[in-house]
Amino acid sequence: MSFRYRIAGGAAEVSAAQSALAAWMEAAGASPHSIARAEVVLEELALNAQRHGGAPDVLVEASIAAGFCTLVLEDAGRPFDPTAGALPLPAASLGAARIGGLGLALVRRNAAALRYIRTGIGRNRVEVDLPLP
Repeated sequence: MSFRYRIAGGAAEVSAAQSALAAWMEAAGASPHSIARAEVVLEELALNAQRHGGAPDVLVEASIAAGFCTLVLEDAGRPFDPTAGALPLPAASLGAARIGGLGLALVRRNAAALRYIRTGIGRNRVEVDLPLP
């Protein structure tokens, strides 16, 4: 059993994709915690691809096996490797935290594994393994 969804719009379409992914994961027996983790990762990566990478659409696929939900997001936006580079340091307090720039930290924190390739046909492909507690 696998999941497939094409996000062709902005935040509202990402929200619809999150709901569809949540329903699919629930039907597959995933815990609410695992579903919430997958929704956050999907939102961060899809919106980044669209807002910062100029991706006209994002293809999302998911599968569950061996205690993991693997999310795969593919887009034709500008090349961007979410596994590269340093992450921002945490703020001393919530009031001192700047808005934005923490999405990749959330993705990395939730992922058991994160992989990126630029495909031979010029697409970004991000694979995220999320543990299913």
